[in-house]
This record gives sequence, C-alpha cells and structure tokens, in this order.
Amino acid sequence: MLNFLKLIFALTFVISCSFASASTLTEWNHNGSKMTIGWTDTTITILYKEPRKGMLDAGAKPDTLLMNGTITGNDISGTARIFAGKCGSFTYPVFGSFSPDNRNIQLKGYAPVIDRNTCQQIKTIPDTLDFNYLNPVNIVLPDQPKSTESNAQESTRKLLKDTGFQNIQNNQMREGK
Repeated sequence: MLNFLKLIFALTFVISCSFASASTLTEWNHNGSKMTIGWTDTTITILYKEPRKGMLDAGAKPDTLLMNGTITGNDISGTARIFAGKCGSFTYPVFGSFSPDNRNIQLKGYAPVIDRNTCQQIKTIPDTLDFNYLNPVNIVLPDQPKSTESNAQESTRKLLKDTGFQNIQNNQMREGK
C-alpha cells in the first residue's frame, strides 16, 4: 500500500511540476541569443527567449523551440532546428553533454543546408551548438497566483491532508523525494 501511495504522490508531483517551474529553468547565451533551458532528470528543452537580430530575421521568435531531447547522466541527445526564413525550420539530430561544472552545454550534429529559392535541403554540414550559463530565471506564468506553491501543489496537499496522508507527503518533501 505504501508503494502505491508513493506512486500516487510521485505522479501528482510530476504533473504539478511543469516546464515553467523556477527550479528547472535557467538562462543561457547561444551565439548572442538569450535562451531558456528547462530540464528534468531525463528531458531537456531549449527555447529562444530573446533571439538575436539574425535569428529573428531567419524566423526564430521568443519562445520558439530550438532543441528538445533526452538526458542520460551527463549526455544529451535530441532534435535541433535550423531556421531558413520563408522556408521555415528544419530538424536534425544532435548529441552532446553538459560540461563537468554544468555551466556549458555543447551539442553536435549535421545541420541541413537549405536552398533559399527552392526551400530544399541541398546538403548537410557539421554544426556545433554552444550554450553558456547566465543565471537562474524566476518565471510567473500569466494568470497564475504569485505564490511559492502552485495550485496543483496546493490541491495535492489538500487531497493528501483530507485523506490522512499529509505526513507521508511532508516526510517525502523533507527527504527531497
């Protein structure tokens, strides 16, 4: 029964912890663009926060996805995008890792080269994506209360309290589970 309750708590916690959780978001520099990188133990998502002018011209806008993928230990693999103006964006596989101090990320792959007249891929070239850590980000979603606890966490706490499982949740939160 206790394992079942742990599972329920874990699922509720995962649902309540979204990409916008302040503890999983950080700001990074990538070729002069400010990026937002969010991750869990197993996934990573990289978005443009403030694209540089060249990227705006190519089609990247704030909150545009640059890369998403998986994390295994220190290794990252996933799908990155290049932006080709009126031709749109094109994806390609990338792999890489966090630096030992977790302040840099380097991803490598073979990016498509797009003919801007025909919007067709004409070849691929080696590409390296470097990200340098800037600082933590604290984000409050629009129309969300400015509290330290999300509505989902409040609902979970109330549900557990109402069903008599408040002590399990408090113990797991103290233990960092």
